[in-house]
Amino acid sequence: HRLSIAAVVASSAYLFAFGLVGPQQPAVHFGVWMPGPSASYLVDSEVAPLIEGVRFGWVLAVPADDAPHTVREELILPSAPETWIVGPETTLSADRTRATTTRVLPGFERRMDHTWRILEGDPPGRYLVRIWVDDRLVYEDSLIFEPQPELSAPVANVVDAPRYQGCDGR
Repeated sequence: HRLSIAAVVASSAYLFAFGLVGPQQPAVHFGVWMPGPSASYLVDSEVAPLIEGVRFGWVLAVPADDAPHTVREELILPSAPETWIVGPETTLSADRTRATTTRVLPGFERRMDHTWRILEGDPPGRYLVRIWVDDRLVYEDSLIFEPQPELSAPVANVVDAPRYQGCDGR
């Protein structure tokens, strides 16, 4: 499967400049991080390679106000992975298929992101992400990770990253 490009995110300024976030609505962009010559770019995709080191995640932009926001993320895997690497703000479900991360976005911050990395022993299938801001579900989407044994190049060479620097994918 090839990656389908819908948008590229370099910063929260992109979200505001292109109208992806309104004055009252949080905006979330979710996808696969692709390496570029000077920065990584978040690329929308429905399918991604299940290759150790592939990074995926989301960027959240919230409306400008002075209030802190509680952001909660659930990452739900199709089955338990061999290993979870999580910080103190993350809890795991009893069956080890769901990680819940809760953080506070200070009032002066407008942007938050979270990145996950594929590890050896991670299961193939649909990875679902749900994001709440102040106990309100604002985003839900998924990526399907498929094994691609014919790809043996390092992660940085899986996709020709410079091709994906423009918004139209050319």
